[in-house]
Amino acid sequence: MAESETIVKTSSSSYRSRRAAECCIPCKCRYVLAALSCSGFCVIYLLRVNLSVALVAMVNSTYANEKASTSNPECQRNLSTSSLQKDEEFNWDEKTQGLILGSFFYGYILTQLPGGWLGARFGAKNLFGFGVLTTSVLTMLTPLAARHSVGTLIAVRILEGLGEGVTFPAMHAMWSSWAPPLERSKLITFSYAGAIGVIWFFIWMTFTYDRPSDHPRISIKEREYIESTIGEGQDKRQRGRDDSASAVNSMCSIGSAGQVADWLRLNKILPTGEVRKVFATGGFLVPACLMVSTSYIGCEDTTLAVILFSLALGTSNFNAASFNVNHLDIAPRYAGVLMGITNTAGTIPGIVGPFVVGVLTNNEVFYISAGLYVLGWLTFILLASGKQQSWNTPYENLFVPIEIPREPRKPIMASVLENGGYTPCNSEEGLATFDARKQDV
Repeated sequence: MAESETIVKTSSSSYRSRRAAECCIPCKCRYVLAALSCSGFCVIYLLRVNLSVALVAMVNSTYANEKASTSNPECQRNLSTSSLQKDEEFNWDEKTQGLILGSFFYGYILTQLPGGWLGARFGAKNLFGFGVLTTSVLTMLTPLAARHSVGTLIAVRILEGLGEGVTFPAMHAMWSSWAPPLERSKLITFSYAGAIGVIWFFIWMTFTYDRPSDHPRISIKEREYIESTIGEGQDKRQRGRDDSASAVNSMCSIGSAGQVADWLRLNKILPTGEVRKVFATGGFLVPACLMVSTSYIGCEDTTLAVILFSLALGTSNFNAASFNVNHLDIAPRYAGVLMGITNTAGTIPGIVGPFVVGVLTNNEVFYISAGLYVLGWLTFILLASGKQQSWNTPYENLFVPIEIPREPRKPIMASVLENGGYTPCNSEEGLATFDARKQDV
């Protein structure tokens, strides 16, 4: 009795604590997870690409520009007086810079498959968190590694790739347990970028200005200090604006793609497989056309080239609502492992890309990129499916109901014994007793 009362009290107290916790959370827990994973992926992308932006200010530009102009006389780079007067400490040519940037993917490709398996086996929460933590700590060591040697910097970048490689498969494994089928596009695309890009855009446009002279709230002392100490500022500012335009375009396109994809599925306008293929068409063919168009722009019209290239990167993110979420459609149980497999193949261009760009001319690089886009589109259109596959539930398919024919049962006649029991009449003893009683009657 006491034990049952204890169980009742424990269950009621846990119920009250759960209700109290629900009252403290103003929104759905899956939306909180989406927001946290979104911020986590923002950090991940910052850690991945920050060196590509920082290299502009780290490398001796005179040395790098002379090397590039000699190897590519078609588009000569203008060496300004300020750039000749102020050079940075690292004498790295384009090939060395490409090796440094590509080294991240040497480690990244190695942990894709283990990341998917570990996320499904042991849980994705700790795997994702420690992956971000490891990459962050190693990023703080990047300046020391760069000053030590190129080899040390490459080793640190490889370790960063190892830590970050588990994050995408881990989050896919986590969403297989958290994302309802009709919200998968919205939740997953939000976690990868989402509406935070739109919010960031308005904040960026409100509080930033192209030059210190345009800023209405800058002090005279700060403005004079910046303008007196700036070296080759124009080229770096232009590079920063180009990278920012691509990033903003990408984040906005990812968020809108997920919303529209789930709206089409929720209202049953298109089935899941067709929705994925529609967004694959926008994410593959449109960037391919823009890449080819960019190759025909001359060196003098850099603004148009930046616009087309930014649009190509932005529209390619429509694939966030196609193949990127398709793992959860066909096999939610193995979504993390599938993400690891596909992301392993997707990491290969990050390894070979810097070398290819250094060897080929600009137009050939754009043609190759467009060809890969078309190949990816054809593969997905012909082979992709939006239906859950039978191998997602292999054990359930082993148990098939089988009808076994049964013989009609004989009526059971019991003989009442003297001791008050009974004996079935279909046994020898029962039949004999029944016949004897019948004769007595």
